[in-house]
Amino acid sequence: MFFRWDVASCGFYIASVIDQQKLDIAKNSCLGVGACGGIYTTNTMASAIETMGMTLPYGLSTPAEYPVKLEECFNASIAIRNLLEKDIKPSDIMTEKALKIK
Repeated sequence: MFFRWDVASCGFYIASVIDQQKLDIAKNSCLGVGACGGIYTTNTMASAIETMGMTLPYGLSTPAEYPVKLEECFNASIAIRNLLEKDIKPSDIMTEKALKIK
C-alpha cells in the first residue's frame, strides 16, 4: 500500500520504468506531504522569495504536517489582511531600491 510519498515514483514503478530499489529511495526521501527534504527548484525558489521579503520569515521550511503549520497559516492570514487593508501590492515591496545590493 502506498501512502504520502512521491506519487510519480509510484506510477513509474507500476509502469516498470523504475525498479524496486529506486522506488524504495523515493519512499524514504519523500516522507510526508509538501515538498521533500531536498533543496530542489521549488525549495530554492521559496528560499529566494523569503529572502526578498515576499513571505513571512521561516514559514516555507515548516513541514506541512507539523502542528506549528496551523499557527503559521493563521499568521499568514493576519499578514494578508494587513496587506489588503493597507492596499500594499507586490510592486510596493519589490522596488528597484529594494533589489539593489549595497
